[in-house]
Amino acid sequence: MKAIQLLAIVSMVMSLTIISCKKEILQEKTLINKEGHGAKVAVQDSLETLYMMQSNLELLLADRIISKSNGYVLDISKQEATELDIPDELYQKYKTKVNELNKLLITK
Repeated sequence: MKAIQLLAIVSMVMSLTIISCKKEILQEKTLINKEGHGAKVAVQDSLETLYMMQSNLELLLADRIISKSNGYVLDISKQEATELDIPDELYQKYKTKVNELNKLLITK
Protein backbone atom coordinates (compact mmCIF):
# COMPACT_ATOMS: atom_id res chain seq x y z
CA MET A 1 0.00 0.00 0.00
CA LYS A 2 2.78 2.42 0.96
CA ALA A 3 4.61 1.53 -2.24
CA ILE A 4 1.54 2.43 -4.28
CA GLN A 5 1.20 5.77 -2.43
CA LEU A 6 4.91 6.49 -2.91
CA LEU A 7 4.65 5.63 -6.60
CA ALA A 8 1.61 7.88 -6.96
CA ILE A 9 3.41 10.79 -5.26
CA VAL A 10 6.55 10.32 -7.39
CA SER A 11 4.40 10.16 -10.54
CA MET A 12 2.60 13.38 -9.58
CA VAL A 13 5.86 15.22 -8.85
CA MET A 14 7.36 14.07 -12.14
CA SER A 15 4.23 15.07 -14.05
CA LEU A 16 4.20 18.54 -12.47
CA THR A 17 7.92 18.93 -13.24
CA ILE A 18 7.39 17.98 -16.88
CA ILE A 19 4.40 20.30 -17.21
CA SER A 20 6.34 23.13 -15.62
CA CYS A 21 9.28 22.63 -18.00
CA LYS A 22 6.99 22.54 -21.02
CA LYS A 23 5.33 25.76 -19.86
CA GLU A 24 8.72 27.52 -19.55
CA ILE A 25 9.78 26.33 -23.01
CA LEU A 26 6.51 27.60 -24.52
CA GLN A 27 6.97 30.96 -22.79
CA GLU A 28 10.52 31.25 -24.18
CA LYS A 29 9.27 30.45 -27.69
CA THR A 30 6.55 33.07 -27.32
CA LEU A 31 9.12 35.69 -26.29
CA ILE A 32 11.34 34.78 -29.21
CA ASN A 33 8.41 35.08 -31.61
CA LYS A 34 7.37 38.41 -30.13
CA GLU A 35 10.92 39.75 -30.35
CA GLY A 36 11.26 38.49 -33.90
CA HIS A 37 7.93 40.01 -34.82
CA GLY A 38 8.93 43.29 -33.18
CA ALA A 39 12.18 43.36 -35.12
CA LYS A 40 10.29 42.64 -38.33
CA VAL A 41 7.89 45.50 -37.61
CA ALA A 42 10.80 47.84 -36.85
CA VAL A 43 12.50 46.95 -40.11
CA GLN A 44 9.25 47.46 -42.00
CA ASP A 45 8.71 50.84 -40.30
CA SER A 46 12.23 51.98 -41.14
CA LEU A 47 11.77 50.90 -44.78
CA GLU A 48 8.48 52.79 -44.96
CA THR A 49 10.16 55.85 -43.44
CA LEU A 50 13.03 55.59 -45.92
CA TYR A 51 10.59 55.30 -48.82
CA MET A 52 8.64 58.30 -47.55
CA MET A 53 11.84 60.35 -47.19
CA GLN A 54 12.94 59.45 -50.71
CA SER A 55 9.57 59.89 -52.41
CA ASN A 56 8.17 62.95 -50.61
CA LEU A 57 9.65 65.89 -52.49
CA GLU A 58 9.06 68.38 -49.68
CA LEU A 59 10.90 66.17 -47.20
CA LEU A 60 13.68 65.72 -49.70
CA LEU A 61 14.08 69.49 -50.06
CA ALA A 62 13.78 70.10 -46.32
CA ASP A 63 16.54 67.58 -45.76
CA ARG A 64 18.79 69.57 -48.10
CA ILE A 65 18.61 72.74 -46.00
CA ILE A 66 21.98 72.91 -44.27
CA SER A 67 23.64 75.29 -41.89
CA LYS A 68 26.74 77.20 -42.98
CA SER A 69 28.76 79.78 -41.10
CA ASN A 70 26.86 82.63 -42.80
CA GLY A 71 23.37 81.13 -42.46
CA TYR A 72 21.29 78.41 -44.05
CA VAL A 73 21.42 77.28 -47.66
CA LEU A 74 19.37 75.00 -49.85
CA ASP A 75 22.07 72.53 -50.83
CA ILE A 76 20.58 71.49 -54.16
CA SER A 77 20.87 73.27 -57.47
CA LYS A 78 17.94 73.99 -59.73
CA GLN A 79 19.37 71.50 -62.23
CA GLU A 80 19.63 68.75 -59.57
CA ALA A 81 16.08 69.47 -58.50
CA THR A 82 14.90 69.17 -62.11
CA GLU A 83 16.74 65.84 -62.46
CA LEU A 84 14.90 64.59 -59.34
CA ASP A 85 11.56 65.66 -60.86
CA ILE A 86 11.05 68.37 -58.25
CA PRO A 87 8.69 71.00 -59.68
CA ASP A 88 10.22 74.44 -60.15
CA GLU A 89 7.48 76.05 -58.01
CA LEU A 90 8.35 73.78 -55.08
CA TYR A 91 12.07 74.46 -55.51
CA GLN A 92 11.42 78.23 -55.53
CA LYS A 93 9.19 77.90 -52.47
CA TYR A 94 12.03 76.32 -50.50
CA LYS A 95 14.58 78.85 -51.79
CA THR A 96 12.25 81.57 -50.51
CA LYS A 97 11.83 79.83 -47.13
CA VAL A 98 15.60 79.60 -46.70
CA ASN A 99 16.01 83.28 -47.57
CA GLU A 100 13.27 84.23 -45.10
CA LEU A 101 14.91 82.11 -42.42
CA ASN A 102 18.24 83.85 -42.99
CA LYS A 103 16.54 87.28 -42.80
CA LEU A 104 14.98 86.29 -39.47
CA LEU A 105 18.38 85.25 -38.13
CA ILE A 106 19.98 88.52 -39.23
CA THR A 107 17.31 90.64 -37.50
CA LYS A 108 17.76 88.83 -34.18
